Amino acid sequence: MVKKLENDAVFDNFGQGINCCMQVFSAVAEEIGFSEAEAKKIGAGFGGGMGLGGTCGCVTGALMAIGCKYGNFEPGQTEEMELFNGKKKEFLDEFRAQVGDTQCIELLGGLNPAVPEQKAQIVEKGLMKTICAPAVCTTVEILEEIL
Repeated sequence: MVKKLENDAVFDNFGQGINCCMQVFSAVAEEIGFSEAEAKKIGAGFGGGMGLGGTCGCVTGALMAIGCKYGNFEPGQTEEMELFNGKKKEFLDEFRAQVGDTQCIELLGGLNPAVPEQKAQIVEKGLMKTICAPAVCTTVEILEEIL
């Protein structure tokens, strides 16, 4: 079961230390065999583009979830690997179509959340509410279809 998310609640969670990856991964936790707490702990290091402004935490959380459900885990599991790769491509194509780029810096108009001065600009401009929170909600909606 995928947990429905609301933009305002996602935004409020950011202010309480719950990053984008944590929110995505925990929203699908039950569907992939984790508790919400376990999923949040696993996703803790991936928000804000892994704290570097790189790949969006929504993307890393989604790919972890897809891997948990469909990923290969033993040598020679080519069918599982092909299934996972197809699901990964499906997700990435849909994410790009609905959200845009997969990189935090690109999504945030060139601002890097890992740089304190730029993080302050992100907050001042309200980008966490207008870009990041909707991206989390959209990612979970995409995952609901894929998982």
